Amino acid sequence: MRREGETPDQPNSHRREPFATVTNCTDAAGAPNTTCQLGLAKAIAYAHDKGVTVVCAAGNDGRGKVSYPAAYPHSIAVASTQFDETTTFYSNWGKEIDIAAPGGNTRVDQNGDGFPDGVLQNTVVPGDTSRNDYLWFMGTSMASPHVVGVAALVISAGVTDPDAVEKILKETARPPKAGQHAMKKDEQNRYGAGIIDADAAVAKARAKTGVAELFVSLGGAALVVSAGGLSLIPGIGSAFWAQGLPAWDLAFGATAHGNPIFYSALVPVLGASLLYGARRLRGLVAGLALGVAGHLAVHALIRTMDVQWIPNSLDALWLGANAAVSAWAVLRK
Repeated sequence: MRREGETPDQPNSHRREPFATVTNCTDAAGAPNTTCQLGLAKAIAYAHDKGVTVVCAAGNDGRGKVSYPAAYPHSIAVASTQFDETTTFYSNWGKEIDIAAPGGNTRVDQNGDGFPDGVLQNTVVPGDTSRNDYLWFMGTSMASPHVVGVAALVISAGVTDPDAVEKILKETARPPKAGQHAMKKDEQNRYGAGIIDADAAVAKARAKTGVAELFVSLGGAALVVSAGGLSLIPGIGSAFWAQGLPAWDLAFGATAHGNPIFYSALVPVLGASLLYGARRLRGLVAGLALGVAGHLAVHALIRTMDVQWIPNSLDALWLGANAAVSAWAVLRK
């Protein structure tokens, strides 16, 4: 949906080689059984299995039918709200709607600022792609990037499994201000779980990883550091070195998170093999190994981590096996 003369928005993604971690798709025409749409459904399923959180615009037809690819499984279907937090006239609705986010309505000025209540975004000038400007847009394709941004924040906090990301987004969504009550079925068809809440989503993601890692891992400063307990300390909790030794891959950027070298028993095994013979270093090596074991075991249990290059269905097995090897590396001594 756009104002007359404006150009459609384009899909965008935060890239990770060889896959993105979260991607945004606009709505597409066509019935679900067309060749093009069936291919798109397979692509979404494939991306999800590779650890990609897929976010899709629900469509701008103003009807009770969610467009594809948003209606497919493994897609987070996003409806659009306006300034007063009602859903917009153009936003599609239906049981497939997962969540709602600001999409704008350029036909009104509900906040009285003298400008249309659209989403102001920088893009090319219609009719002259050599220039760019800030233009007012409206559409579910303006709403879905808000969800992509929050999903990226959740992923950067250490929750990378697509299903876990979606669950956090839904569990922390809030009802519209127009009705602070448990939403009825018709409202759920329009808002899904509610309106996206970035602060609540990030807080839940950090609590889900940091608290679990702290209490599963026991003993010693090395154990706490390697397990991720420092992430609970105010002021430093967001630093990569406070997230636990396996999460230090964040030093190379959020797109590197989930590296199988870091999320493995490699460091504990090397530490035990090379340093355990030095009596003064045994406590450090043991704490490090058990801390890494606890970190990996937590993620194997709560299933929030997508390990790169490992099929989604085998992530928990990889993490659990490496947790066991990490602990065995020092306990066998």
